[in-house]
Amino acid sequence: MCFTCIFWTGVDSLVQSKLYPELQEHTTQFYTQEQIKDLVSYAGDRGIRVIPEVESA
Repeated sequence: MCFTCIFWTGVDSLVQSKLYPELQEHTTQFYTQEQIKDLVSYAGDRGIRVIPEVESA
C-alpha cells in the first residue's frame, strides 16, 4: 500500500487563531481555519494526507 503525504512545515505561524486573534496583527499573511479545512478535504479526496509540523521552541 502506498501513502502520499504532504508535510506542512511552519503551520503554527501561518494559521488563524480564534483563541488568540491578536497574533494575526503581527503577520501579513495567514491561512484561515476554513481555508485549511478546504485544503485538507481537497487533499483527502485525492488520497493525500496532510501532516502539520509545528515547531517548538
